[in-house]
Amino acid sequence: MRSAINIRPEYSAQRRSHPPNPALKPALEFVQKARPDLKQLGKVGDLGCGKLRHYNVLAPCSDELYLIDTEGQLSATHFDAGEEYSVRRVAECARNHGRKVHVLQVRSLHLANSDWISLCASRFWMWCCLPSDKKSSAPL
Repeated sequence: MRSAINIRPEYSAQRRSHPPNPALKPALEFVQKARPDLKQLGKVGDLGCGKLRHYNVLAPCSDELYLIDTEGQLSATHFDAGEEYSVRRVAECARNHGRKVHVLQVRSLHLANSDWISLCASRFWMWCCLPSDKKSSAPL
């Protein structure tokens, strides 16, 4: 028997003004302690970026930010605190202001930089790209 309920991960995304995942701070601290030579985290990917709950934390600490989710979530119009936005429009605005913010469909993730190291902490995923001269001595 098939259920009439359509479960979509897009419905579970937290709004932009929602507090970040409590695991975010320890995850960022872990990476920063593992790589104290980096002032910025390099390339960071927010897998399942949803409604950009972690954007304001990740954007300032990364050289390049990849917002990764389904096409439906990346292009959807979201509303939060009277503001209308989409992931694609936020990324475009950031690029117009000189930031390196990219949008990537989760199904295209295999096409991205294969030098990324994944870090997972309580449903929070982040990818940090190591500089090519540091790959062999990576502490992770």
